[in-house]
Amino acid sequence: MFDCVDWPVVMARNYTGRNASAPPPLFRYCGDEETLDIVIPDWSFWCWPEINIKPWESLLKDLKEGNERVKWMDREPYAYWKGNPAVAATRQDLLKCNVSKMQDWNARLYAQVFVLRT
Repeated sequence: MFDCVDWPVVMARNYTGRNASAPPPLFRYCGDEETLDIVIPDWSFWCWPEINIKPWESLLKDLKEGNERVKWMDREPYAYWKGNPAVAATRQDLLKCNVSKMQDWNARLYAQVFVLRT
């Protein structure tokens, strides 16, 4: 099964012990040390109109052209992340690595929270 919500729910403590059953195979976007959800990458952001990403075919062409212009060894070494920091404590910790007046860790991190409207 696949659950498109970020928060993991298959608690490891419920599947331990001699007579424990096997945990259900539940795929999701996030996990942690206390859960057994199977973490998978979220490639669905290509369908989000809010972030204005081109369709994969044209984006791939642009990426290939960019790779020809600037070789990997000549690029600026930045890490980039955008997501909802409220999902997990590890994400909140990650935001501590963002650039500040005191430190630049070469990370560009952005909090982005989507509100679904029905």
